[in-house]
Order: sequence, then structure tokens, then C-alpha cells
Amino acid sequence: MRTVDRWIALGTGRTAVQQEIYVRLNWYWAQALTGEDPVRITAEAEQLLATTITDPPRWGVAYHNGLIAEMWLAAGRPDEAGTALDRADHALEAYGQRYAEGLIRLLRARLLHARGAPLDVVRAAAEEARAWSAERETHLFARRAEKFLAELNVVTPGGGGNGRPAPAEGSPTPSG
Repeated sequence: MRTVDRWIALGTGRTAVQQEIYVRLNWYWAQALTGEDPVRITAEAEQLLATTITDPPRWGVAYHNGLIAEMWLAAGRPDEAGTALDRADHALEAYGQRYAEGLIRLLRARLLHARGAPLDVVRAAAEEARAWSAERETHLFARRAEKFLAELNVVTPGGGGNGRPAPAEGSPTPSG
């Protein structure tokens, strides 16, 4: 992130304005996922996306709306994440930006998890995202889905099947 900070501080001149938008969007994503005021950062990123690459639509509308969704999930805002994923789905269809579809499918599974869907439903969605990505050789998204599935496998049945870990041994439970 220090490299991006230096890039932004130096400025890039008129010839690289478009590139700077993408650098800034990715910088916002990294900032939000590392816990630095994710609500504020995500709102800024969403505003930048809306005012730069969506009208007219340019490269990365679906992908960057996916990143915005991931940022909202990190901020604990599943409703906003769902809205961003709806915009990403629209871009997949309207602009043919299919390269981001594996990410969008994975984030839909994460959204189910964040909303407390049953663990088997979340796993099925994550496995579908993994298989879809692997089939199309989008290995980054397939690996991310595998990692998410591994995280889900750590969840024990005592967690209520909703994707949340069981209470630690000896800790109070809702019934006792």
C-alpha cells in the first residue's frame, strides 16, 4: 500500500488519469479490508466508481462493483453489499464483463454467510463458485473460493448450521 500512497502523492498527469482511477479503487479496497474505517473508505470508493467508470461504462464495472461489495461485507453492511452485487450482475449482463463472474459468484456466497443463511446453502454456493471459476481457469477466484470453503469447514455443527463458529468450550451459550 505504500507504493500506491506514493503513486497518489506524486500525481500522474493527464496521460494516466484513467489508470489512477483504477489504482485508487484498488487502494480503497485494500484500505477497507485491512480495517481502516471501512464504511467511510467504501463510501468514497463507491462514489469514485459511480462518477468515473460507469457512465460511459468502461473496463472493470462488474469487477469493481464486486470489490465494493467485498468492502461492504468487511464493514458489516450486507444490504449495501447486496446492492453492489446487483450492480455487478447488471454489468456482467449489460456489458459482457464476464471475467469478474467468478468473483461475483463467490461474493454472493459470502453474502449468504453474512446474512446468516444455513451453512449447507452457503457451502453449496461457494462450491458452485469454485467449480465455475476452476472450469473457466480463473484460478485466483477458484483459490479464493477454496479458501472460503476451508474457513467454512472450520465451523462446527454446534454453531447452529448458520455458518458461525460454535462457542468456545466452557463459554456461555444462548440456552445456558
